[in-house]
Amino acid sequence: MYNIQFIDFIDYICSMRSKTDRLIALCLMAGMTQKETSIIIKKTQPYVCNRLKKIRNNYKNV
Repeated sequence: MYNIQFIDFIDYICSMRSKTDRLIALCLMAGMTQKETSIIIKKTQPYVCNRLKKIRNNYKNV
């Protein structure tokens, strides 16, 4: 049985329009640190560090 918060988070990820945002959210879900996530995405998206903070803040408000 899945945790309700986990299901809500999956719905939240699916509702994101940006592929970058979805990738960041999946990295967070996998337990990666902000630094690890930034390294993964920096190769394609240099502005990702700020978006990571935005996603964390938005999810706290859900």
